[in-house]
Amino acid sequence: MTLEVLSPSSALLDGRYVLQDRVGQGGTATVYRAEDTYVGRTVAIKMLHRGEGALRNADRARTEEALLASLSHPSLVALFDAQLRRRRPQYLVMEFVDGPTLAERMAAGPVPARQLAHLTRDLAEGLAAVHAAGIVHRDVKPSNVLLAPRRTRRGGQWAAKLADFGIACELDDARMTSSGHVLGTLTYMAPEQLRDADPGTAVDIFALGLVMLEALTGEAGYAALGTGRVAAIRRLTTKPFIPASVDPDWRRLLEHMTRLDPRERPTAVEVARAARALVRGDRRVELSAA
Repeated sequence: MTLEVLSPSSALLDGRYVLQDRVGQGGTATVYRAEDTYVGRTVAIKMLHRGEGALRNADRARTEEALLASLSHPSLVALFDAQLRRRRPQYLVMEFVDGPTLAERMAAGPVPARQLAHLTRDLAEGLAAVHAAGIVHRDVKPSNVLLAPRRTRRGGQWAAKLADFGIACELDDARMTSSGHVLGTLTYMAPEQLRDADPGTAVDIFALGLVMLEALTGEAGYAALGTGRVAAIRRLTTKPFIPASVDPDWRRLLEHMTRLDPRERPTAVEVARAARALVRGDRRVELSAA
């Protein structure tokens, strides 16, 4: 890799990408806004961190590259390019989403129900494509949902895009970590993940239900249980708290999505259908799950 400094605020990466401002940073990578000079478009460059954990970060990036390369949907962040060869700085080149994360939006307060119905529809349709490809995301959470301005306001102010497939897995290779090591974010984990069971697509439905519940009410579904090992154990047999003020149709959808038994949860296709009904203002959300 070559990195040529062009100015105090930009640099040229591999003779193609002009790195500009930093737009995000996490435990495994730093994300930059960049210009792809070959095709003239703005992209996001996800630069993997070196040092401790670098090998694990690279492995997850290879997983993300392989899985995203097999997917194409408007509600999934697109992958354009990757440099993951060893002994060189490693990065992914992805679609740049010019908007906040859902976590940032939620920090400003609850999301209006109609706007949230649009976002739920987007994410459920994206997950339906993911699941149809035999893939489980395993880390659906507000910070992994990017909000892009819609071209028309008929679909709400924002369009939702699911990002970060670093710990996603294929259904026929569901266990990608050793027994006793659980991958995901505790706040949004399904009971079967906490039991260290092989994850199925229903874990994404449970997580999406918790995300939508928190976005709608401003309170996490398991806030009363606190955190830590004891709280995780109690969650195995405890349903998330849904306030009495939640609209009956929203309540019915969220209760189905967060059933403790994964066999009783709706599919992503069914959630998308229910969300479209909420967008239309239908007074009865139909779900076929038990």
